[in-house]
Amino acid sequence: MHATLCSDRLRTRPEAGEPIRRDLPTTPAAQALETGFSESPLLRTPRGGVASFQVLVTADAPGDGADLSVRVAPFAGPAATLDRVDVCYEWPCRIAEEEWTYEALVPLAVYQAAPAEVRRGPFGPRRHHAFWVDVPVPRDTPPGTYHGTVEVPGCEPRSVTIEVLPLTLPLVPRVTVDLNSYSEALHTQHHPGLTGPDQIACERSYYREAHDHRAVLHYLPYDHAGNVTAGYAPPLTGRGRSLRVADWSAYDARFGPLFDGSAFASSPGGRRPIPHWYLPFNYDWPADFAHFGARGYDLEFAQIMAEFRRHFQARGWTQTAFELFFNHKKRYRFFPWDGDERKHAVDRAHFLHFRSLLDRAAALAGPEGAKTRIVNRTDISWSYAQDVTDDRLGPVFDMWVVNSGNFAWTRFGLEAIRARGQIAWWYGGIGGPERPTMDPDRQVILCWRRGADGFLASWLNMAVDAMLDQASELSMLYPGRRFGWDRALGSLRLCRVRRGTETADLLEMLGPRGRALVDELAGASDDDWWTPTPDWVFYPTETMSNEMYRRQRAANPLAARDPHLPALIHERALDLLLRS
Repeated sequence: MHATLCSDRLRTRPEAGEPIRRDLPTTPAAQALETGFSESPLLRTPRGGVASFQVLVTADAPGDGADLSVRVAPFAGPAATLDRVDVCYEWPCRIAEEEWTYEALVPLAVYQAAPAEVRRGPFGPRRHHAFWVDVPVPRDTPPGTYHGTVEVPGCEPRSVTIEVLPLTLPLVPRVTVDLNSYSEALHTQHHPGLTGPDQIACERSYYREAHDHRAVLHYLPYDHAGNVTAGYAPPLTGRGRSLRVADWSAYDARFGPLFDGSAFASSPGGRRPIPHWYLPFNYDWPADFAHFGARGYDLEFAQIMAEFRRHFQARGWTQTAFELFFNHKKRYRFFPWDGDERKHAVDRAHFLHFRSLLDRAAALAGPEGAKTRIVNRTDISWSYAQDVTDDRLGPVFDMWVVNSGNFAWTRFGLEAIRARGQIAWWYGGIGGPERPTMDPDRQVILCWRRGADGFLASWLNMAVDAMLDQASELSMLYPGRRFGWDRALGSLRLCRVRRGTETADLLEMLGPRGRALVDELAGASDDDWWTPTPDWVFYPTETMSNEMYRRQRAANPLAARDPHLPALIHERALDLLLRS
């Protein structure tokens, strides 16, 4: 039996117990980080952050690791103790025909209690096992040096030191990392058969797992036909002028703890309301689309939106951005427009109409609903350069979620969004477990450096069971049902998202010095973060093609450099802040 400690910056191979080659540092400064941790494990952590490392165990004989015990004693400091220590078993995941790594994180007690055939998994018996350790540092922790010990029976104990720094991360991350998903998937594909309190507890565990890692789970609550997932809208009664919410109680009980932050009590991500939430409003709810064009449709839509405004404000739910978003696409033949990713000019006018209904609802709600944050969101690619600068369409939206390529080659788009005080996100970029381990950090830093507010990691971020064993970019949260646990599982990539948001916060705290630091280490100037605007973005959108996108690459000075560049940025940012 042999046990070693490893930083959180490397993935290892369960076939051989050694780091994946593409993760190895290539510059002396980055190599020194790994050497330093190996020789004397030290983790520098701001208050409100999480100290993480790995325990790699090589057993004497192949097995499933259930008999291995990894105990990490609480970290004792001069005036306090870091009592919470979370240990997870890293689950093997195939990333190529003959190549594996680790991705999903299973709480150790859950893993050990799972049936033997489940623990064996597709990889089969193995000598090499990896354990992920998280030590959250509460925001009120006194700065100082905290000492802990890692014990694996049959191996020499190892000491780990956490230096809690006199720096405190902001409660709300500067960069929002959005884990988009679809509400019907959780209960039909991931955890079917759950009802009542069991279903709600399972659902809430996914929100909590995302929040624990400083990300946000974002459920779209309706399908392309406009059908709202059961429970994601309150029941209505009446019609026309008498249409109203019949009963808020079930909706409030299910989602209220997310909106007031109580669902996240004791979370490493901090107790705060969920930052973004899709509303159930769409072309066919609350008003029947069969009546679109009639005054009754407009009245019902605005009236119920006004009721949402008043109710949310009365409950104190005024910090969450509640989004009106039309995800519908006309190719599914339910509605005549593309609400999402519009390409045709005829699809643009209806957004003006729905904006007028939002404004009408605000007027109907009056002061009793004025504090509720209703955000008119658009997801866009083809027509972005034209719409964002359009005098009529530009002010219609409060939130722009832009194709990452369009975002990179339309710098003036961000400038227009900023001038109007709107929210700027892009979508796409993290990739799957086959990518270098710190790619999530890289994307968060890129988002911060360009001045965006956030991004979607992928269009889908909740895995089905099979993705536990086979790598996919469409997985950041995993179902625990296989292990007898109807709760969400985290992942190595989600841990890297958390570290990336911590780095972005440190850079934000540095102000202009943060931008200068990133530029220095990336070898970039301010213009290098943007791609020249191609002429074709101003062509009639109907003439645009996917081939145009394939020819136009987005600039990223962080790419093709030392895989450990995000870690170097993080450590240098700490140094600069400590010297301030």
